[in-house]
Amino acid sequence: MAETLTDRIKLSKRDTGDLNWGQGANANLDAIDAHAQQATLRPPRTLLATLGSGAVGANLLGSTTYFYKVTAANAAGETTEGKIPATIEAQVTQPATPLPVILQWETVKGATGYKIYKSTASGQEKFLASVSGEATSVYTDDGNTAVNGAISVPATNTARTSVFKIVAGANVTVSPPDGTGDVTVNATVSAPADASDTIKGITKLSVAPAVPTNPVAVGDNDPRNANARTPTGAAGGDLSGTYPNPTVVDVDGATGTLAAKQKVEVQKAGIVQGTRPAVNLIEGAGISLSVADNPGGNRVDVTLAAIGGGGAWVKVADQVPADTNSFPVLSGLNLTTDRVWRITLQWINPTLNDTQIKLILNGAAINEYGWQELKVDGAVITAQRVIGSSVGVIGFCKGGGGSGNFDIILQPAGIAGSDAYGGCMAHSRGQTATRGFPQSPIMYQYGLLFELIAAITSVQIAAVTPGTLGANSRLQLLRLA
Repeated sequence: MAETLTDRIKLSKRDTGDLNWGQGANANLDAIDAHAQQATLRPPRTLLATLGSGAVGANLLGSTTYFYKVTAANAAGETTEGKIPATIEAQVTQPATPLPVILQWETVKGATGYKIYKSTASGQEKFLASVSGEATSVYTDDGNTAVNGAISVPATNTARTSVFKIVAGANVTVSPPDGTGDVTVNATVSAPADASDTIKGITKLSVAPAVPTNPVAVGDNDPRNANARTPTGAAGGDLSGTYPNPTVVDVDGATGTLAAKQKVEVQKAGIVQGTRPAVNLIEGAGISLSVADNPGGNRVDVTLAAIGGGGAWVKVADQVPADTNSFPVLSGLNLTTDRVWRITLQWINPTLNDTQIKLILNGAAINEYGWQELKVDGAVITAQRVIGSSVGVIGFCKGGGGSGNFDIILQPAGIAGSDAYGGCMAHSRGQTATRGFPQSPIMYQYGLLFELIAAITSVQIAAVTPGTLGANSRLQLLRLA
């Protein structure tokens, strides 16, 4: 439908013409004047509802009268009913077999779109749909869209199209003075060069605030920008002398190095023992200290060593079983360097099965071993020997809840002046699960030879018979200090 521009008409209250929407003539003109001066959109002044053709959805019923309203909208808001010009209502009655409803309205200058409202009762329309575009003037209700019962035609026109009036404040000029059309705002000639607490003006400000915590920007011509704010007075802390040219305490001016010892915090197990300019290292019994300055590493290297090889046993590892078959692998070792390892072992067998105990070197389940067993049970002494075995047997533990204590000495192979074989001596005490005291101990002694293994780096103790290692068993590895 064609657009008219009566929103720009300003009629004299004396000239009522033929304009009459049901109120008194002058009242009608007052309403038109108020609408025009408020610069709000008006709703479409015409709305037609006609029946189309084709199938419809469930939201259109036969033999039912439907009422429609259309409002105009823009970025500011939406037009309203209850004011003149009012939102027009159109109605259409469906035949027994419902048909689509075609709505047509007059476009509104300045609108960015339109909103359609629908109801089966006059004046109770609820939101149905929106369409965009000032020039859009047609919408078809095909019955496939339900209304939103929570949204009614607004009671207040919020679709303002411009400001009401521009008023020039102090030190500001507005052109044109009535604020119509294109408006230019300028500072007056008498405006101050900078703003103050008492006089507010418009001035060119710097892009960023002078102080991040203070959002008030400083003008480019502010004299504070040229003030270096150089500190003055006596220096303190790690500085000596006076500002603006203090010096660093304890720095030799000629060499640029520290002129005096600096304090170092000394800790033991994370607990501060003292803070002093020097640390004195003292050799204890059986310990030698080697101290060397390391300029390249910017450090002093301190080496501690046992005098004469020590002689005491040092614990390397303390283990519980990894599973019912073996202890964890002891890795990162070097028997060639350490020369002698000692293994103390408590083996608890919770099963009914007897088991031999084996030694695994460097993770190899199969090696060339030769082993000798000596068993003393009361007055009965028995012995056996196995040569070329793939399993290195170093002990025996009976089943039925039996237990044993083992002391194992392990020495490397291939040491200069010796034969090409390494060896192991294992002493053990075993017993059955018989309760009461005294029990009858059984003594075992094993001698083990193994093929040349130049560098033994790992060792493991395991059961020959699976599942015979109890949870309360324990192993310790020691080496000579």
